[in-house]
Formats: sequence, structure tokens, C-alpha cells
Amino acid sequence: MGQYEIALWLLENGADPTLKDGPSPQSTSVLDFVKRFGGRGENIWSRRKLNAYNEFIDALIERGYLDELPSHNGS
Repeated sequence: MGQYEIALWLLENGADPTLKDGPSPQSTSVLDFVKRFGGRGENIWSRRKLNAYNEFIDALIERGYLDELPSHNGS
């Protein structure tokens, strides 16, 4: 299972995508990661991973966390 499949499952089950991974100023959230790296953070060239990435981005847009696709998407 890839990271976007896990992130999508978490989001669909109530996880907050703005939650940071620690208390330091350098801490990031999955939303920060997507805005900065888009699909470059994982090899998403398999159909399954690409679909999960696209579904995750669509879910973030639908929920108002993103206004548009990140500039470095996996498609």
C-alpha cells in the first residue's frame, strides 16, 4: 500500500490533513507535503498508486484544503 492510499484512507476516516508531524517549526503535515512536492514524494507510476494520488487530491479539493491541483502532480 502506498502513502497516498494510506493518506486517502485516513482522510476518509476523519484524519486532519493539517496535523503536523511534530512541535518544531520545521514540522510538516501531509497537506504541506502535497503542496510542496505534489506527486514527486512517491513513485506513483503504477495505476493503483496514481489513482490513489488523484483521489486523495480530489478529496482535499472537495473538502476545501486545496484550491487546485499541485503543480507537480503525478499525471
